[in-house]
Amino acid sequence: MLLVCLCDLPFVLGALATANPWYLILVAMTPLFLAGALQIVTNYKAAMVRALTAERTNLEQSRRDPLTRLLNRGGLDAALVALGSTEPLAIVAMDLDGFKEINDTHGHAAGDCVLEKVATRMRAVVQDDDVIARLGGDEFLAVLPNRSPASAKETADRLLEAICEQPYAIPNAPPVAIGISIGYACLPEDTRSVSRLREYADEALYVAKGSGKGLAARYRMQQAA
Repeated sequence: MLLVCLCDLPFVLGALATANPWYLILVAMTPLFLAGALQIVTNYKAAMVRALTAERTNLEQSRRDPLTRLLNRGGLDAALVALGSTEPLAIVAMDLDGFKEINDTHGHAAGDCVLEKVATRMRAVVQDDDVIARLGGDEFLAVLPNRSPASAKETADRLLEAICEQPYAIPNAPPVAIGISIGYACLPEDTRSVSRLREYADEALYVAKGSGKGLAARYRMQQAA
């Protein structure tokens, strides 16, 4: 609007300086001109805000799992990039135990219902700056920034308890119980690489599942042997 006024000002001053009264029409038109320009600028701004908001919403939706509203793989990768070189850092890999039986017995609608409720319980455990993602199927992963190994273990234990302690209500069937196996690794204690940290968390998860499931295991170097 400042630019509009600067463009209009010479014409107004010239009209006021001339002896011809017809030029005073320019002065009378100035308020209407400025009001019209303000309306155009306002409409343009609103259109730009809507476009940018829609773009941001679409980007956010593309990074979310449509069922649980947790981050998907792409969203997780972006979150890890945003965290940068944060230390300390823990990654917790999780896999549900007995989920396939629920799908096979009660159908995929029941399985989806359980996944949604599992995601809700996970959110209730983690902190606001933690990141949770559903990698697909019944696989989940949590990123815990600024966590010591002891704090990561506490969170893993709480996740284990929250997922397993109460059965899940599903449509048209009795409540079902489900378990979870958890593996986690810590940076910088276990590695200095975030990508390696994810691999180590997965290795710890395999150890937990191989040890009878329903466990939370931390990565140990000897596991790789």
